[in-house]
Amino acid sequence: MRTYFSPHTEVMVKPPGGESVISRVVRIFGALAATGANGTAPRVAELARRCGLPVATTARLVDELVGQGWLARDADRRVRIGVRLAELAAAAAPPNGLRATALPFMADLHVITGHAVRLSLLHGRDAHVVAWLPRGIAPVRVAVHASSAGVLLLAHAHVRVQEEITAGYPLVEQDQLRALLDRVRRAGYASCPGCADIAVPIRVGEHVVAALALIVPGNSAAPDHLPALRVAALGVGRGLIS
Repeated sequence: MRTYFSPHTEVMVKPPGGESVISRVVRIFGALAATGANGTAPRVAELARRCGLPVATTARLVDELVGQGWLARDADRRVRIGVRLAELAAAAAPPNGLRATALPFMADLHVITGHAVRLSLLHGRDAHVVAWLPRGIAPVRVAVHASSAGVLLLAHAHVRVQEEITAGYPLVEQDQLRALLDRVRRAGYASCPGCADIAVPIRVGEHVVAALALIVPGNSAAPDHLPALRVAALGVGRGLIS
């Protein structure tokens, strides 16, 4: 199928007698969103039926979207929302929705541990701090390698994002960073040497949408707080889908 553009603009327009590619992609995303977090993900044929699109057209669009990370296909050939789309939603929605959900859990965590708490998102090459307690001065952005929260967010980012960021480091450090990201994924938390924080992921379904971190001076006792940190992160994740 051809892609049609107006000669005076780069915005895609509707091709003569047909529906634009963007409209078809939106229908696919809408059908997947309607499945819900607990629904059974559809295969391509079922997805095509729900969208009212030809199977061949749906298959082609799904293949392209999977290749770009916007959709994902599991071992059973079922189609799900991909990591990049989850990251986009996390970057667009949180500031207010995520903060409002997270702050009560952050407050409890601060009271229980006595340490500062930060909520961060991956933004470009930095961990973007969107909420913190106690109130006061806190960095808005921290380079991913300079905080455990940043390393954790990078470890769960799309592979393309990981490679783009890793490529910006000296060659001698790239393998070390990849190994660190692998350890963080396997451990389920990040407590990196030289960093003042310990961080765990906030998940919505299978996707990591943010990092919750405790700022522990010296970081020596940081693992002692891991159970409480994980419980708080779980509560935030559940709050986001309730």
